Amino acid sequence: GFLTPSDVRGFDVAAQLVVLTGTAVASPGQSPFDSRLAFVADFLEAGSAAVLATLWPPGELIGSDFASDLYRGLLDDGDIAEVLATTKRARIAADPATNLPYWASFQLFIR
Repeated sequence: GFLTPSDVRGFDVAAQLVVLTGTAVASPGQSPFDSRLAFVADFLEAGSAAVLATLWPPGELIGSDFASDLYRGLLDDGDIAEVLATTKRARIAADPATNLPYWASFQLFIR
């Protein structure tokens, strides 16, 4: 079976950060973001301090590169909001005219 947002409601999550990238949603919703955001809300309700989610799949290579930069930044500075902002700024600076899809889908939700 598949994990659904309602499954998460029974979890007790002590994680400081849950990362949802490349999440495939099989159930219909009113919009393409409904189920992804339901996962976010349910992980926050289950106790996670923050959830980083992609609102659309950025692609495997882009997602892994972004995640590598993000995690490397978290080793130096534990502030997820600051590290995410720094990682996004670096992506923007690399090619501001064409790389919007490569950084904009990564969104942080904090409880």
